[in-house]
Amino acid sequence: LWRSFSQRGIVELVTPPRPDGKALVRLDVLRGSFGGFLLAFVIFYAFQFLPNPLYPLIYVRELGLPDSAISLGTALFNAMMMIASLTFVSRLSRRIGHRWMLISSTILSSSYTLLMALARDATLFWVASLTGGVIWAVMNVGIVNRLMDRVPDDDRPAHMALYNLAVNLGVLVGSLLGPAVGDWLGLRPALWVTAVLQIIAGVLFWIVG
Repeated sequence: LWRSFSQRGIVELVTPPRPDGKALVRLDVLRGSFGGFLLAFVIFYAFQFLPNPLYPLIYVRELGLPDSAISLGTALFNAMMMIASLTFVSRLSRRIGHRWMLISSTILSSSYTLLMALARDATLFWVASLTGGVIWAVMNVGIVNRLMDRVPDDDRPAHMALYNLAVNLGVLVGSLLGPAVGDWLGLRPALWVTAVLQIIAGVLFWIVG
């Protein structure tokens, strides 16, 4: 009785069923290959967001950038992401496929962290912003398209609900670990270590993606 309740009743209590009678969050989705795919996303987002609390300290303490330089870098990043999304990303997806688009972009996303670890002034920061915007545009499309490849058409709500949980878990873990890793290793060493971890996270998509 308890086993039946723990597997069905608790889930249905915290996740009201959809109109078709299925629960929105179903842990049975994790039993197949999709479970490993989601674990790769948790690791990826954790490593992506780990250095985010450290970047402002790098900008100000290490590089001595004024607000105008930081604002320009942010504008360059967003502008390049928009331009790339509107121009070549869809053609790239058709040419290399969604899987390789996801793998290559997640590995290349470490370049922003590497460039910031090497930066001594605004120059590499702006280069990182330009290239990072393009890479994130490719990565965003690659993630969405690859998810649609892996998610069954007749059960997307349950799979996407778990994906959203994986994203939020990864962001939370990475954001909490970032300051601790920065205090432990120092700002620049923490970025070097994080860049390696980001490359490893990208390789995980080659294994399970």
